[in-house]
Amino acid sequence: MGTQYENHQVTLSVDYGVLPLLVRGNTYALEQVVLNLLSNAKYAVEKRAQAAGDDYRREIAVKTFTDGAQQRLEVLDNGVGIPESLRHRLFEPFFTTKPVNEG
Repeated sequence: MGTQYENHQVTLSVDYGVLPLLVRGNTYALEQVVLNLLSNAKYAVEKRAQAAGDDYRREIAVKTFTDGAQQRLEVLDNGVGIPESLRHRLFEPFFTTKPVNEG
């Protein structure tokens, strides 16, 4: 996966914090969620790069940590973001902000 990001000039940083983080659940479903978050982050930074020009630095960060009794995973990017007016729809099945044929 690192090569895919390097080929698109995306800086991908990973901070696993204190390991191990133990999570109960379906490994494949969790993997799919993380891959989807990374794919969306890559799309967002590429869209911002189109508008910002050559000086824009594409950045994605993955961070895991413990917050009390919860295990957390964050995927952060400096891409275009999601408009405030659409954020309430984020957990709707099949919701996307991408145009047809882009995701």
